[in-house]
Amino acid sequence: MLRLTIENFDQEINKISGPYLIKFFSPTCGPCHTMKPVFEAFEQQRTDFNVFEVDTMASPEIADMFNVRGVPFSAFCEGREIIYTFTGVTKLAELLYVAENINDPHMRETGEFKIQKEEKTSFYLWGILGVVLLYILIISII
Repeated sequence: MLRLTIENFDQEINKISGPYLIKFFSPTCGPCHTMKPVFEAFEQQRTDFNVFEVDTMASPEIADMFNVRGVPFSAFCEGREIIYTFTGVTKLAELLYVAENINDPHMRETGEFKIQKEEKTSFYLWGILGVVLLYILIISII
């Protein structure tokens, strides 16, 4: 993982032809240390992505360019375009999901994505409906 500074930022970013991920951190940030293995796993699983890191204390100018207001902060980019960002501790699955869907036109246009979760609401809705119908039946009998 290459560390970006204000001195090498333009040179390194101009070398890249595809999407990349920048990890913003601070040496004094506990959650940033928690994220270190997540980024290492991302790098191992997505060798097609360049992954960079920016120390916000050493390079506050870069943090300002990306409007970083808290760390850890992750930015998926392509060229000079910021495609998607995360603030706070982020799961590897979420980073991988964005990487896999980086070229999705909807995500690029809206910046929205959602990891599909199992729908458990239908069971509860049927249960509630059953209770309501039973209540109506009891009321109508009385």
